[in-house]
Amino acid sequence: MAQSSEVRAKKAYETFCAYFDGRNLKYDKESSEDGAYRINISGKGDDLTMKFLIVINPKYDLISILSQMPFNIDEDKLAYGAIATSIITDNLREGSFDFNVKTGAIYYRITSSYSQMEVTKELCAHLFEISTYTVDRYNDKLFMFAKGAMSTEEIYDFVHSDK
Repeated sequence: MAQSSEVRAKKAYETFCAYFDGRNLKYDKESSEDGAYRINISGKGDDLTMKFLIVINPKYDLISILSQMPFNIDEDKLAYGAIATSIITDNLREGSFDFNVKTGAIYYRITSSYSQMEVTKELCAHLFEISTYTVDRYNDKLFMFAKGAMSTEEIYDFVHSDK
């Protein structure tokens, strides 16, 4: 007999928590009125602090990891902010940098469906490690861009420097 979405979501949530516990990482967890489970975790990367929100959504059988950059792009650079985030996202294997053209906020997002499968610690490790790597690799470049210390051309050159 197939498990309900709620049971699969709870198991996925418990597996993610067990993964963090196994790495001795500190995190906050909560469930919400909509039935989703949330885990908040933060830490210092090579340069900037990174905060992640993991959402396990039983309605859609999805795990999403979100990380909002701790800065916004100024109003006069919004079009260039969209270009900079698109340059980076176009070259990512997994996930994306989403740009809010009204507020200048930038978010990293990766989503994975767990429909028809069991969430393992290996999947949790993959999703979290690719997220921390990607945010740490690009957050300082986006910050430099936001502060006017890096252009879209320099973002492009950086993204393509290791290919």
